[in-house]
Amino acid sequence: MGASITLFGMYGYDKSKAEKGRSRIPEKALHLWSLLGGFIGGLAGMYFFRHKTRKPHFLLVIAVSAVLHLILHFVIRGLS
Repeated sequence: MGASITLFGMYGYDKSKAEKGRSRIPEKALHLWSLLGGFIGGLAGMYFFRHKTRKPHFLLVIAVSAVLHLILHFVIRGLS
């Protein structure tokens, strides 16, 4: 939950910086937060702020993150 809230805010902050022509958040950082579990907030942030929606690799990273976390969830659940 915390990673999603963080990534949502990062998309808003990056959009604001982009509009002002200022230094931006590296794409690798956005991808990392998605992989750390923030993919729901990342997807929401992309569409809420209309930011990075034309870059297919961002949607790909979010989709891969979601699948990896689903697999991890079922593996952990199956072990207990």
